[in-house]
Amino acid sequence: MQPSGLGESWGTEGAGQSISPDLTEDVIRNGTPTDVVRDGGTRTIYTSGSVQVITEDGGRIVATVNSFSGG
Repeated sequence: MQPSGLGESWGTEGAGQSISPDLTEDVIRNGTPTDVVRDGGTRTIYTSGSVQVITEDGGRIVATVNSFSGG
C-alpha cells in the first residue's frame, strides 16, 4: 500500500500504486480465496478484479497487496 510518488515497490518498475485500506478489506471480505503453502506456512490469496491481497496466520496478517494488469 505504497503511495504513488514514493518510488518503486520491491520487485517492480515504476512508481508505487496506492491501494487504500478500505479496498484491501473489501478484497478480503468479497474476493475469491485460494490457499497455498509457502515456506511451510499456509497463505491465503484473495483476488478481486486486478487486486490480490495475500494473508498469513489465518488471515490475521496481511503479507502483501498486489495490483496487476489482467483480472
